[in-house]
Order: sequence, then structure tokens, then C-alpha cells
Amino acid sequence: MSTAISDRREPLPTTAVFGGSALAATISIGIWCLLGAFILIPSERASFGLAAIAIAAIELSRRYAPRSFEIACDAISQKAAVFVCVSILAVAAFPLLVRDDPYWIHVITLVFIYGFAAQGLNVHLGETGAINVGYAGLFAIGAYSSAISVVDFGASFWMSLVYATAICWAVGLLIGACTIRTSGDYLSLVTLGFGLIVYQLAVNMTWLTHGTDGVHIPSPGLFGHSFAAELQFGPIQLPKEANFYYAALLFLLAAMLLSRRISNSWIGRTWAAMRQDPVGAGCFGINVPLTRMFSFAFGSAFAGVAGGLYAGTIGFIEPGEFSIFMSITLICMVILGGMGNWWGVVVGALIMIVVPEKLRDFQELRYLLYGVVLLVILVYRPYGLFASVRRKHEKLIG
Repeated sequence: MSTAISDRREPLPTTAVFGGSALAATISIGIWCLLGAFILIPSERASFGLAAIAIAAIELSRRYAPRSFEIACDAISQKAAVFVCVSILAVAAFPLLVRDDPYWIHVITLVFIYGFAAQGLNVHLGETGAINVGYAGLFAIGAYSSAISVVDFGASFWMSLVYATAICWAVGLLIGACTIRTSGDYLSLVTLGFGLIVYQLAVNMTWLTHGTDGVHIPSPGLFGHSFAAELQFGPIQLPKEANFYYAALLFLLAAMLLSRRISNSWIGRTWAAMRQDPVGAGCFGINVPLTRMFSFAFGSAFAGVAGGLYAGTIGFIEPGEFSIFMSITLICMVILGGMGNWWGVVVGALIMIVVPEKLRDFQELRYLLYGVVLLVILVYRPYGLFASVRRKHEKLIG
């Protein structure tokens, strides 16, 4: 018995092995270097070869060198602040690396915008368990609210984001009120109908939305600087796409911080209780209908801001962009990244936006390969790539 106890080894502190902060920073730099290489390598085949090697190396390390893998995971968890700070610096420096190729700056800007929208859908799908298949309709309302405020009413772009947020909040509150007695598949059908209705209204209400002719949005400005002009940092000159890149990055960081705070607060725990057992939550004094309405409104507000940012970034919107395919893409981002994981959904957005762009070389097999990859991930990682700890715990006890 004493031998068994003496042979039991406690995990060594990460700082005693490599230095936690240094290791966390090194891992962060390595991850972003791999991602940058995947994006910037011109050959699509070489890019996916690099990705396959990286994934295989991680899996082999997890299986055959579990101690090293454990030390790396401990470094990230123990020194999360260092990891996050280095990651933010790496993301902020990305336009400097690709300033001669602004296309990828634009693509990553869309990742930020969709990641912002996925934070709101994660409230519906990940936190409360509400299957919202009409989120593209809310995204469209946010985009058109912002565009119409700027073009037809002369509002500033930044003020139009406030209007879009307020309108989507109100619409989300209305949806929540109308769906109090529905759940599961029935709720998904109701939200699907909502998305289709918004799409048809955008097509046919030409007096307001300009129909299929679309709406052109002028480039906004901030503190006298036009977003249509190149961005200047002393001797460093960045293309005009960098303006919305940094604006969208700041909005995304704010959304992630807010999502984290809400998820770890009593509000997030109330949503989790309501998702697991609405009747039991009601018995413990939770006003389930009112809480559900609030969650719908809160998640919908993210769509308002994301829609406005999308309209300003693209500079032109038309109804075809807000089809059911957008809703499915957003749902895939949440499920793929990990439902209930506020930063995992951003990783899902990164995969769902960047991978199709890199698959353009396989034009005929593009969506087939894309679907196969998604199916493999969902079969072997049913909780997503980065499953929420709370979700996994619920599965174990439930």
C-alpha cells in the first residue's frame, strides 16, 4: 500500500519545467505561425498538407507523449492571460504581414464579424438550448437597419450600429414572446419561418430595402479618418481594408469579454438550469418565460451589431446574402467550435470562413470535401473541437 502511494506522482508545476509564461507565449506564437503559414502559402495542397502534419503531431503527442501534452495544456490554462495577450498581439500584427495582399485582411475581417454574430447564436443554441435556424433573418435586420439609417436618414455609421442593436433586441424579444410555448424541433421550425419571412420582406419591400437592387453604404469615418483611405501608422502604411479589420477585432474582443462575463455570472447559470430542466428551474423560482425572452433579445442584439459591421465592411447588401445558407453556416460555427464555449465559436468561424477560401483550387469537389471534414469532426468530437466544460459535465451526470 505504501509502495503504491509513493509511486503515485503529482503533476509537476509548469513553471518548474519550462516557466509557465514563456511556455504559454511560445505555444501561442507557434499556433499563430502555423495558422499564418496555412493562410499565406499559395498552394492549397501545401496548406492542407501542413495542417495535416500539425494535427497528426498534436494527436501523436497526446497519445505517445502525454506528459509533454499535459505540460503544454497546463501552461495555457495556468497562464491564460499571457496566452491571450500574445494571441491578440499576433492578430493585431497580421495586416503588417499581408499588406501587399489585402484580400486576406478582408477575409479575416469577415471571420471577426461572423465570430461576433456566433457569440449571439451561442446564447440561443449553446447557453439556453434554443435551436434558432432563422438567425440570418436577425443578421439581415441588423444590416438593413444600419444601412437604411446611414443612406436614407443620414445617421453616422457608428450611431446606426446602436439603432441596429436596439431594433434586433426588440425583434428578439418579440420572437422570444411568440415562442414561449415551443421548444426543440417546433422552435426550429418557427425560427426557420421567421428567417424566410425576413428574406421575402427584404426582396419585396423595395420602397425600404431597394429589393434585389441592394443598398450601397458609403465608407464611414472615425476622428476625421475615412475608412476608404489607407491606414497610416508612422512610416507603416496599411491598405484600407485594415480599417475595418481593427474595428471588427475590437468589437469581437468586447463581445468575447461580455460573453465570458455573462456565461460565468448568475445569468449564465440560470440559462444553463433552464436548458437542462425548465420545469425544475421554475420550481426553484426562475421565471422561465421571462428569462427565455431576455435570452432571445440578448442573443439577437449581437446580430444587430454584426449585421451593421457586415454592411459597412462590404459596402453593399442585397437579400441574397441572408439566405438559409447563412443561418446554417452560423449554426455550424457554433457546433463545430463547441456549444457554450465563447471562444470556441470564434475558432469555428475561422474554420468555416478560411477553409472554403483555401479549397477554391478544388472547385468541383470543394463542398464535398468540406462536408466530409465537418462530418468527421462531428463524429469524433460530438461536443465540438473545444467542448464546453459545463456541457461535458452535464453529459456525465445526466
